Amino acid sequence: MNEATNLILAIFGAIMVWTSSIVGAVLWLSGKFRGVEQTIYKEMDKLRREVEARHYNINTRIQRLEIKLFGFAGPDRGTATTPQDNGQDNL
Repeated sequence: MNEATNLILAIFGAIMVWTSSIVGAVLWLSGKFRGVEQTIYKEMDKLRREVEARHYNINTRIQRLEIKLFGFAGPDRGTATTPQDNGQDNL
C-alpha cells in the first residue's frame, strides 16, 4: 500500500510540475506578446499621424493648384460645382 501511495503522489507531483511550467510559460509569452502589441499600436499611430499630415499637405496643394488653374476648387472639395455635360451643345 505504501508503494501505491508513493506512486500516486509521484504522478500527481509530476502533473503539478508540468502544469505549473505550462502556466508559467503561457503567462510569460502573454506578457511578451502584449509588449509587441503595444509597440505595434504605437508605431501604427505614429505612421497614421504622418500619413494624415502628408494627406493634408497634398490636398492643400491640389486645392491651390485648382484655384490657380480653374478659379475654383473641384466638386469633391465642397466649394464649387462644375456644370454637367448632358451631351447637348450650348450655343
